[in-house]
Amino acid sequence: MPRGNVNMPPSSSRLSPAHHLDLRQRADRDIDIDISEHLQDDVPMSDKVTPPQPRHTRYPGDAADAKQGNKDNLAGWQIEIQDRIKEYPVKDLGEYLAKMVPSDEPVPTCPEMGNMLQAIPVGNFEIAMYNPLVAALTQMVKEFPRAKRPKFSNYDHKIMKFPFECYQDEEHPTKPDVIATVPARSVITPEERWRNMAVVFELKNIEKKDPMYRSTPTHWETLVQLAKSARNIMLSQGRLYAFVVGIYGDVARIFRFDRAGAICSAPFAYRDHPEILHEFLWRLFHPRTQGCAIVGEDPTMKLGTSADRKRVVNLARKHDPDWKHSAETRKAVRRITMLNEKGERTTYLAYKLLFVNPGLFSRATLIWEAFIIDKNNRSKGERCVLKETWRQLCRLDEIGFYEMLQLANLEKFKEEQEKEGRARKDDEAQDADGKKGKKGRRAGKRGKCVVNAASNTRGAAASKSGDATGGSDEARQKLLAEARALGDAQHTFGVVRFMFGEDFGQRDEEQWELTEKARVAGAPLPEDTKTGYRTISGVHNCPAKVRLNERSQTRMVLKTIGTPLTDFECTREVVTALRDAVEGHRQAYEDGVIHRDISEGNVMIARLGEAFAGFIQDLDFSFSWRRFLEKRNYASVDLATWEKYCVEHGHEPPQANDVDPANNSKERTGTVLFMAVQVLLGKITHEARHDLESFYWLLVFIVLRHTKHGHAKKNAAFASLFCSHDLEQCASHKMTWLLSLRAPLDVPDNEPLSTLLEDLRALFDSNFPDKRAPIRRVTHQEVLDVFNNALAKDWPLDDASVPWVSPLNRQYPGSMVESIGKPVTKGTLDHTVATELRFPVHTVPQEQIAADRELDGEGDGAMTDDDSCDSADDVHAEASDENMVTYLDDSERPNAPDAPPGLALLITDEPQPEASTSKIPEQKRNESRTRKARTNSRTEQPPPKAKRQATKTAGSSRNVAETWPAASNVDGVGARPGQRYNLRSSSRRDLTGSNTSDAADRAPVPERRSTRSRTQASQQRDAGSRNSSIGKRSREREDLGDIEEDLDAQSSKRPRTLSQPRGRKPPKKSGKKP
Repeated sequence: MPRGNVNMPPSSSRLSPAHHLDLRQRADRDIDIDISEHLQDDVPMSDKVTPPQPRHTRYPGDAADAKQGNKDNLAGWQIEIQDRIKEYPVKDLGEYLAKMVPSDEPVPTCPEMGNMLQAIPVGNFEIAMYNPLVAALTQMVKEFPRAKRPKFSNYDHKIMKFPFECYQDEEHPTKPDVIATVPARSVITPEERWRNMAVVFELKNIEKKDPMYRSTPTHWETLVQLAKSARNIMLSQGRLYAFVVGIYGDVARIFRFDRAGAICSAPFAYRDHPEILHEFLWRLFHPRTQGCAIVGEDPTMKLGTSADRKRVVNLARKHDPDWKHSAETRKAVRRITMLNEKGERTTYLAYKLLFVNPGLFSRATLIWEAFIIDKNNRSKGERCVLKETWRQLCRLDEIGFYEMLQLANLEKFKEEQEKEGRARKDDEAQDADGKKGKKGRRAGKRGKCVVNAASNTRGAAASKSGDATGGSDEARQKLLAEARALGDAQHTFGVVRFMFGEDFGQRDEEQWELTEKARVAGAPLPEDTKTGYRTISGVHNCPAKVRLNERSQTRMVLKTIGTPLTDFECTREVVTALRDAVEGHRQAYEDGVIHRDISEGNVMIARLGEAFAGFIQDLDFSFSWRRFLEKRNYASVDLATWEKYCVEHGHEPPQANDVDPANNSKERTGTVLFMAVQVLLGKITHEARHDLESFYWLLVFIVLRHTKHGHAKKNAAFASLFCSHDLEQCASHKMTWLLSLRAPLDVPDNEPLSTLLEDLRALFDSNFPDKRAPIRRVTHQEVLDVFNNALAKDWPLDDASVPWVSPLNRQYPGSMVESIGKPVTKGTLDHTVATELRFPVHTVPQEQIAADRELDGEGDGAMTDDDSCDSADDVHAEASDENMVTYLDDSERPNAPDAPPGLALLITDEPQPEASTSKIPEQKRNESRTRKARTNSRTEQPPPKAKRQATKTAGSSRNVAETWPAASNVDGVGARPGQRYNLRSSSRRDLTGSNTSDAADRAPVPERRSTRSRTQASQQRDAGSRNSSIGKRSREREDLGDIEEDLDAQSSKRPRTLSQPRGRKPPKKSGKKP
């Protein structure tokens, strides 16, 4: 559902009886768009877009977007409260309390506080202030009557979750400092929850942190803390307005929040003047309105009692099989009272919360499913839907649009009756004189006249319904009574069945009018009985708007009980619901109404015996093209005239002196996620084709979040398309999607849905201005045909809605996302045990293998033991970078580059392990360490075959171990059987094998197989290279097992290598190692 509208008109701009504005005198007409969904350009003061990422709290791109520290989330809140929280212009705290906290009870004397307030440690740690403040406040209210005495608690900045569990993942928790509970209220444990909260105290340790002194990001964050607490209190308890106290060092302020803004008191020294806080608390818990426990409570809505909750359990189990008893459903129970269409008092027991708008300065829409309670406080189980919203007074109200459709259906019914009556008369006349042809011609002429008359009558009916000027309220009510008498015929197919509604703000408006008349006449002002159904912060914070930004609480009773689109049982069900909703949109459009906010909450599935499978609802942002043409004195008020206007003038900029700002055709409105591209790009006339495009984006939204679609980005695809920081970026993403050369989205194993997505995309790829082609104005019939063609196919029946799971952070690559929650793998002590090859692998053609063997003297092509492999197709080379096996001739083979500095070969006698999990046996490790402890120097052995050359590393900072194949590519035929080769830190070396002095005496390793025989030319080259290094200095290893030691020991010892650089060997140190 969309969110946000209500305001009180100025004395010169009274509401008409139909609750529509008659703005004869020009005022500032900037529209206050719905805070969390609806955007508008060039809006001053409080008309701000919130949040910058559209509906970020409702549809976060990932879990990170909903975090309290998310910069976009924080910026959205800061934009929302900017210029909407203002200080009361009068410094007198007594006047502020009298106006903002109305109470008729005399305020008693403040009790003696002693040094309790002075004991609050100002200027130190904030947390140290909590307990002393709780003690002082408890002392302050100790003489209150028990039923009026609040309980204060140190909440210690702990987390308190959002009031409604279904939105807790999208609305981050808050951390109140000190709280007070509502006295004399039945408590659902735990006591410290938003449902039981009366007022919240937010503390800062110094006066400089007062957010009302200067606009800085830090101060904005402080205001956001206050705003969130007020929002949660109003949502959880149904408050009309709420209070929050801010304490900043030695001073304090009282903030009054409603749905249009906040008014704060002047700062006061609460430690020196405790009577101010005392009077505030006394007034707060002694409200003027009878039957209320706290100022700001709604007398027509009460939280459910224990008896109410028990009744709900019995009724729901009997009449609503889908209902489940839980702690969350217990919180939803409320008793709501309103007047029906006959003016009779009716009670509803709300038991299921269907929708919540979490916005603060918005319409704050709440939708419940409820049981109807009769006069005897009984229920037969009859259910309905209750919708509560704070509408904006500068708009045509939603109730008027529903009544307009009812009257249009009444006119259609009368027209059909007249046609049937004329047809009967014609038949009787034909039977009487037998002149069939003449009578038929006369009947056709009369039928044409009736159609014209019906057109004019429909316009007149709209006027009587309050949609246009003219017509009395008495006549309008008479027509509405006739429409309701039609029963189901009064409703439009595919549109929610509206029963009746009440604007509670009218009650406060009547009181306001009496006060204004008395003030003008100089008479004594009447007692202020306003309850708070009309906000007062709008005009206070922006006087230029003449109260047009104020909001009024409205409730409606709807007969159609819907199911969210996202709860579909199969994809065919949701597509059928969308098809019927498009048909409902078509019928409403022909009757004069354009919806202008097709979105997830405004299109629902109908299951309980309705004539349609889906429907549209929420006409709060709708537009009447009939009223538009009538206001501009068009000669013909029909659909053809309207569509001609759209073609000729729809692209023109808005007029500065629009004659009907409450019905602005060029206002950019809707839910950003589902807005048509052309609407996002700029202010143009909002046509029906733009709503049709919104149906397409709604379908894409559902597929991306609730089906097993085939998009490459998986659940991150939703954010890549819909989550944008501004309107231009959002439009760009959608244009790219529509103009993509290949299908951007499909659903595996669901050909009808995939085809439907592509057919709809083809319809709307020219629904906006583009160089390729002129705008193609899509019609309802074209869209309905696409839906009908898709529904005629065979659909899967087992593809119910998939719960949406937000990615943790869409900035992470897929490999990081897959690793989340898995244990971190451990490293290995020796990289030679890695199972994966660390070098490129080349497949050698079988013909080349045979040719190489012939060159090596194996003319018969038979494989040696070293060359044997399991299969000829599995012949691979496990080679170093310098001696990579390819099928090039030796003359063509390029010289390999030198190895990186700091690599050398180490050798051990242990067999090459096959598995990557092998480790050095503990016994060998201990023996190696024991031998090292007995000797402090290495003895040199003269026989060259028994020693290995070691290279002293001059520039290496750390030892690096690498896997080096034990077969033919290091030492060739001189490799020692059963030995492993390591690349370790050393100076740069030639990897061709020139540093190995004993290669000639080595035999090939039988455990590892060679992929090909070395050519004679390469063997000769390697032999010459090895002979050149025989004279290098070397040291003999005491034991081959000494090389196999753990990494800690290796990092602290000089690496033992096969060759050392030329030069003087450093002298040995005498003595033993410590």
